[in-house]
Amino acid sequence: MRRASGVLVASAMTMWLGCSEIDKLTNSEDEKKDTASQIALSTESSTVPPGGATNVKVLASKADGGPVSDGTRINITATLGHIEPDEVRTKDGAALVAYRADETPGNAKITAVSGSARAEVSVTVQAAPSNPPNLPVPVPGSSAGFDLRAVTWLDRDVSGWPETSRVTSASIGDPPICIHHTKAGRWPVQIGAEGNPWIFVNMNGHWYGSTWEWLSPGQECQYVTRDDIGANIGR
Repeated sequence: MRRASGVLVASAMTMWLGCSEIDKLTNSEDEKKDTASQIALSTESSTVPPGGATNVKVLASKADGGPVSDGTRINITATLGHIEPDEVRTKDGAALVAYRADETPGNAKITAVSGSARAEVSVTVQAAPSNPPNLPVPVPGSSAGFDLRAVTWLDRDVSGWPETSRVTSASIGDPPICIHHTKAGRWPVQIGAEGNPWIFVNMNGHWYGSTWEWLSPGQECQYVTRDDIGANIGR
């Protein structure tokens, strides 16, 4: 009985080692296939405040110049902060992540690696000016192009609130959707959020307003498309 037991144990160990070696070979082949030959990094903003964030776009290509396979893993690290999410995988050869600075000012370095490919980009972490310029407060509807008092509000009516930031540009990348404004990273933060954009829609000659998704400090983009802009807008 002891000898039989020993044979069984040895057989089990042999099978386990065999499976382990097969897994290593399989993983090695997958890693070899799903790595990039070239990586390009770009940031939405070259400067962020302490605790602020900016989007980072990753483009990964194969040796022939075409995009890497969907799901290719890109290892991204950062100094003076961290990357969100911490695991990055490509779709159509691209990925969008966020760099979030800690409270230490300085020059942060973001590094992306996949196989032998490597790329770096720098972001300056610095405090906003202590005395920001005074911006004019327009009357309701002056910048929106219509009277905010005539809007049907699906959320809180903010038509009487002062306009403390101005939109400088906006883009729909499908994804991401970005709204750049003059107070990014400078508004007070509450419950981890800095701002909440609004979307206005004209239906049958009448304007409707609803909130969009919350933005974290310094964030100006959301990784959504025009067809999937958020549950609130679906109303």
